[in-house]
Amino acid sequence: MRPRISRRLRWPGVLVCAAIALVWFLSLPFNTTISPWGHTVNLCNGGIDLRVFAGFSNNDWSIEVNSPAEPMRWWFACRGYDWSPLTLAARFPLWAVFAPALLITIAAWRAPRFTGADKCPTCGYDLSGSRRRPCPECGNAR
Repeated sequence: MRPRISRRLRWPGVLVCAAIALVWFLSLPFNTTISPWGHTVNLCNGGIDLRVFAGFSNNDWSIEVNSPAEPMRWWFACRGYDWSPLTLAARFPLWAVFAPALLITIAAWRAPRFTGADKCPTCGYDLSGSRRRPCPECGNAR
């Protein structure tokens, strides 16, 4: 039996893919830095940079928007700094988030419409009580 992806993931998957694509599209011309409580989230050139400190350095929030000076980001990078306080930095491209979301959404849209064991996988005809091999509705051999 094949694993099946729920058809309930269709529209949420479309919305997630659209949101990621919008963030990616807006990150190309703008470098947006969001700093909650001293940590840093930087959306720039199709990627996200995360910089997390071991402790809370301050309670300030700041948002900066300017134009990027780097080329588009395609690969991952992970670093740990032994400064005071300990800093962990990760850089990942948005395609790495978009690709699995898109694949799950496509699989949800291609999921079969009728998933019951006693229904024809092609047309959905109710085959309970039918002893014949092919479906009487569409002729599909089940």
